[in-house]
Amino acid sequence: SRLEGPLFVHGDDVPVTKRGFLTVLRWALRLLGLPPEQYGVHSFWLGTIITAARCGYPREDITRLARWPCVFPEKS
Repeated sequence: SRLEGPLFVHGDDVPVTKRGFLTVLRWALRLLGLPPEQYGVHSFWLGTIITAARCGYPREDITRLARWPCVFPEKS
């Protein structure tokens, strides 16, 4: 499935760890003059779920991506 596997990998196909990602993210935020303590990996996880929903992915796929049961608002 397209939903399986790591989102980020190094050039040698080794998955980027959460710690490694957070280190680079905080470095980039400091470079931009932003407070790194206000950002974390949770923002990316939530953004992925929201983007998948907006792109029309099936609810089952989004629930699996989220790794917890999602509540979807009824469409009007």
